[in-house]
Amino acid sequence: MPIVSYKSATVHKYVLICAIHTIPEPGTLELADAIFSMIPNGCAGIYTYADDKHQSSTYFTEPLFNRIVGSYTTVISVHGHQSNRDPVLIGGRDRSAVIAIRKLLGLTGQRIPTYLSGRNPANICNRGTSGQGLQLEIADFALSNKHLVSWIAENVANIYRAAHACMPAVSTPIS
Repeated sequence: MPIVSYKSATVHKYVLICAIHTIPEPGTLELADAIFSMIPNGCAGIYTYADDKHQSSTYFTEPLFNRIVGSYTTVISVHGHQSNRDPVLIGGRDRSAVIAIRKLLGLTGQRIPTYLSGRNPANICNRGTSGQGLQLEIADFALSNKHLVSWIAENVANIYRAAHACMPAVSTPIS
């Protein structure tokens, strides 16, 4: 039986952060929650879905999600993946965010493959009113690196805080 949770934005529904994952996929909920906590509560909502069956990002049709997604400008979806080689996959139709995050990760020496598209309009990350969202796929081994997870969350949050003028972005170098 799926486990569903939703916490609504209270002022401006700019960003909906989603963690839609298969049980067990440790770390995806923590990453989504970290991004959510770094964007002012009035600007972001968080939706989580956990089930023992894999849910495709393109064919995901959970009723609550379908009701709320259209009230947010942008969707950030957080997923896990099982690669031993690629720590972070980035996709989605929000090209400026995809490019910015790839550049930031590239500066850290991370290998950033480009094979995750996430550009299908039916993908959950592209179902906000802008039609442009961000899909993050983080490898299991990378999700266990708390410093990397925190750094990813902070930089993703900075991009969206600046884009929606929720509050000034802050910068913390990865070490």
